[in-house]
Amino acid sequence: MSTNRNHDDKRTALATGALLLLPALCCGLPLLIAGGALAGLGSVLGNPWVIGAAVALLVAAVAWRIRRRARGTRSSDSACCAPQPPTRRQEP
Repeated sequence: MSTNRNHDDKRTALATGALLLLPALCCGLPLLIAGGALAGLGSVLGNPWVIGAAVALLVAAVAWRIRRRARGTRSSDSACCAPQPPTRRQEP
């Protein structure tokens, strides 16, 4: 009878531990993952080479957009206008 009682006590302790661990994993694990991601992002963004590459990419994108817009306004065939249908020839 003592082995049965010992087994029941162990089973109850495991069930109680699982009941306490489940909310901690459910709520704590996403917070730990988010904290790790933010720490990784912070370490990458602290690197001056990464910051310089991001600024260079931003400047290139803005320059490309400005150049594309300026080229579109100078020509008569603007990208926003619908194409003109071909003219029909009238046969005599």
